[in-house]
Amino acid sequence: MKKIGLKLINLIQQNENIWNPANSQYKNRIRRTDSINEIAKILGISQQEVDRKWKTIQSQFRREQNKVKNKKSGAGTDENYISAWCFYKPLSFLSDRNKPKTTRDTYEAQVITTLFE
Repeated sequence: MKKIGLKLINLIQQNENIWNPANSQYKNRIRRTDSINEIAKILGISQQEVDRKWKTIQSQFRREQNKVKNKKSGAGTDENYISAWCFYKPLSFLSDRNKPKTTRDTYEAQVITTLFE
């Protein structure tokens, strides 16, 4: 599983249209399906198996990220969680994708002054 998992991660990373919402082809389902089919052929497994493995790997990566994040907040420096999961570092390219987007407030606060006599 580890060998196939690492190869799958490398192939997915090369196909940004599968994982990167900033990629112009990300919303093109046909292109994403074609990319997954190509990966399935290379790995010698079905497209459904690629989908299943990728979803499982992504879910575990998010869980590991949450452990790291939760342990950092409120923990001493000696208590930081370091993931021992073999796929954590190879999946580091997903870190930026999972960050929440920054929002901008369009409401401008009005300053109201009251004159006292």
